[in-house]
Formats: sequence, structure tokens, C-alpha cells
Amino acid sequence: MRAPLAQQWFGRLPAKVLESAAVMLDQAFVSGVSFLTSVAVERATGSAGLGLYTLAFTLVVWSASCQDALLTGPYLIFGTSMNDRRRRRYAGHVAVQFAAYALLLSVAIAAAAIVLLGGWIPAAEDRVALGSLLAALAIALPFLLLREFARRFSYASHRIVASLVVNISAALFHIATMAYLYVHELLTPTTALISLAAAAGLAAIGWAIVFRHSFAWQGRGWRRALHRNWSFGKWICGSRWAGLAQMYLLYWMLSGVLSAVETGRLAACTNVVMLVNPIVAGMASIQTVWTTRAFHSHGKHGLRRIVKQLSLAMASFVGLIALILFVAGPHIMNWLYRDSFAGQRLVLTLLACAVMADAAAMAFDSGLRVLRQPSAVFGIQVASLVATLTVAAMLAPSHGIWGAAAAFLVGKSLAAALIMWRFHRGMREVVA
Repeated sequence: MRAPLAQQWFGRLPAKVLESAAVMLDQAFVSGVSFLTSVAVERATGSAGLGLYTLAFTLVVWSASCQDALLTGPYLIFGTSMNDRRRRRYAGHVAVQFAAYALLLSVAIAAAAIVLLGGWIPAAEDRVALGSLLAALAIALPFLLLREFARRFSYASHRIVASLVVNISAALFHIATMAYLYVHELLTPTTALISLAAAAGLAAIGWAIVFRHSFAWQGRGWRRALHRNWSFGKWICGSRWAGLAQMYLLYWMLSGVLSAVETGRLAACTNVVMLVNPIVAGMASIQTVWTTRAFHSHGKHGLRRIVKQLSLAMASFVGLIALILFVAGPHIMNWLYRDSFAGQRLVLTLLACAVMADAAAMAFDSGLRVLRQPSAVFGIQVASLVATLTVAAMLAPSHGIWGAAAAFLVGKSLAAALIMWRFHRGMREVVA
């Protein structure tokens, strides 16, 4: 009786709930592995090692975000309206573009590693360690991006279970490998990155073999596919880069102005705050779908209603997390990390409030995409980035990571306010 009852119960659940749960579970594995890796690296190598690992991982995050905006994001929008034959050809063009994209990035990172290891920047602190890490990243990045490609392509093809299998397999392999390295005192930022890439590569290659028939390889039409992807994704890509840069450029700024130790401390605080990421990122992955459905089904009034509901829900949830971190944040950090993080309650609270502002604005961002106004978000994110770096340049040298966290909050709050204002302005321009 249990199986039929379970099937009946799940059958009554709205599709939106099941879709949300599956996507958030998938994101939980991705974020969980990233968090465990950062904790293990800090315990094995200290704040300096975590700082170096974080610097390399920022490049992975930037690359994956740009890939989603330019490749898998457009495929999600355009591919669903095509017949099977055209969709398979389009998928083949996107796969070729992915290969070229990954190769180009690997060459660029390898060149940066050569510059560091060759001594052309002799005054840079941690030059040799960072150069070695970038050399490893040049090899690892294509495999990490392939895993992300498989994940996003599975979303677009309504194969969330396939994405779950890829991420669970990669997580188990990486955790086992990392545990071996940690026990035998071999875990470093470089070996952690190699382990992560090996796990991602094995899982993603298996996915590519299983779903190889989803791609049709044809020479014609590649220019049109490239133009379509670029025209649609360039503003979203620029917005994401500017948004990500608000935090990740702070890491590089602290590394240059202060030290890798301070970078590691800020990264540790950020990692604790981003424990909320599976929920936030999971909701972000499907908000555009929901806002699009609402607009086409109920017009501007339906769009306004769902945007406000999603924004309030996300802000309330992250606000609760901010309150918890204000009370218990330092105890959580001292339990997780080897180094002492006493006195970081204010930093944790500032970072959590910044994430709350960002989460509240995500639905409005999705609404602007539905209204075909992504260029407005790009301009806002650039202005927010300038504000963040300006405040950080004034505060970080004298106040350390407290100043960097305050700058992050200023930038995210400015972006949230402007995105909300631009959405309401755009809604007035839409005919009911």
C-alpha cells in the first residue's frame, strides 16, 4: 500500500513544487561539495591556502556563469520551440561553441600562469603558489565547465534526474578522493582543484556518452546559432559578470592590499553565509520560467503579482538567516574552521544583509528579462560594481574585511533598489 499511496500523494503536488524541489536538491549537491572543499582546504592549509583556492575558484564561477548566459541559456529559450530535428542540430552547434569556449579560456589561464611562474611579476605575493594553481586550473577548467554544461543542458531538456545523477556521482568521487588526500596530508589548493575536476569530468563524460544522440553534428547554420546566442546572451552575461565581480574582485583587492590570509578570512565568512545558496540559486534557476508563464497567461498584472510574491519570500527567508548568523555566526565559524574567527559577527551580518538584498531583487531581474529589457540590468550592475569597488578602496586598507563586507552591502543594496525601480518603470511602458 505504501508505494501507491506515495504515488498518489506526489501526484497531487503541483508541478511547480516538484520542479523546485528537484532543482534545489541538485543545487544542494553542487553548493555542498563546494562548501566542504573550502572547509577541508582551510583545515589542511590555513587561511592562506583557502585564499589561494578561492582566487582560482572565482575564475571557475565566472566562466560557468558566462557559459550559461551565452550557450545553455539561449538553448533553453530557443530550443524548446523547435522540432526535434532542428533542436538536435542547434544542440550540436551549442556543443561546438562550448568546446571552443573552454579551449579559449584554458589557453588564457595557462598564459597567466606562465606570466606568474616566469617571474614577470616578481613583486606579487604568493606568485609561485598562485601560478602553479592557475596552471592546474588551465587543465581542470574544461572538465568543470563540461559538468556545468551537462547540468544546464539537462535542465533545458527537462532531464533534472540526469543532472542529479551527474552531480551525485561527482560529489561522491570528489569527497572520497579529498578524504584520502586529507588523511595522508596531501590536500592543497592544487590537489583539491584537480580532485574536483577529475570527479566532474568523469561524471560529465558519462552523461555525454548516454545522451550523445541529443546532438546532431552539421556544419551549416553555425553562424546563425552563434549570432542568436550572442545577441540574446551578451547583456545577461555582462550583468552576471558585473554582479559576481562585486564579491570576487574584493578577494583580489584584499589579496593585493592586505594578504592572502585576509582573503581567506573573508572567503570563510562568505562560505558560511552562502550555506543558503542551494535555496537561493535553486529558486533563481526557475524564476525566469515562472515569470514568463505568468506574463503570457495573465499579462502584466500576473507578472507583477508573482514578482512581488517571489521577492517577499526570498527576502524573508534570507533575512531569517541573517538574524541567525548575527546570533550564532562566530560559533559556527569556530566549529567549522581551524583558525580563530572571533569578532566576525558584524562581517557575517553585513554579508548576509547583502545576500538578502540580492535575493529580493532576483525576481525583478527575471521580470525585466521577460519584458525584454536585459540591457537595463547590465547598466545597473556596472554602476553597483563601481560603487562596491569605490567604497572598498576607501575602507578596506584601514578596516580590512569589515570594510570589504560593508562595500559589498552598499553595492548590492544599490543594485536591488535600481532593479526594482527599473522593473516598475518598465511595467508602465507595457500595454495591458
